[in-house]
Amino acid sequence: MKKRFSLFNDTDNEPISIGLARLVKFLQPHILFFQINSQKNMRYQRKRDLEVFSEYYRYDHIVFEAHQPNWKNKILFIQNKNSNCTKIKEIDRLFVEETEDNYLLDKYTDVEYLVKTSNNIRNFSLISLPENLFFQIQPYELEPDNELYKIIQYYE
Repeated sequence: MKKRFSLFNDTDNEPISIGLARLVKFLQPHILFFQINSQKNMRYQRKRDLEVFSEYYRYDHIVFEAHQPNWKNKILFIQNKNSNCTKIKEIDRLFVEETEDNYLLDKYTDVEYLVKTSNNIRNFSLISLPENLFFQIQPYELEPDNELYKIIQYYE
């Protein structure tokens, strides 16, 4: 009898907390994280992009990661709006809702980054970020039936 392999833990139905980070003023990602790294003791590094596939496009979302050794915590900053878009199939229909812009959270186009921690903390004020770069991070719950929930779980 074959064992069934599941990519996701079917028994883990708890929502995960992410933070919605808005910038005070727009900065390119490399400049933003250079400024954060020069002001704080944590070092953010660029990681493999988060890839999201649709029928006609592949969207790449930039990811930066840092570790907090005293909490044994990993912090991910995932860009809400895609940084790159690659057409994977020619559009063969007249009215297609897909565009070259993709937001991980469509309802929050004003959010630049989604913040995810490995410890699933809900108090994002514990992440020290320069006040002149970010507004206060807004907590947001992702339910297990949300597609973004599955994408983030798979990425980790």
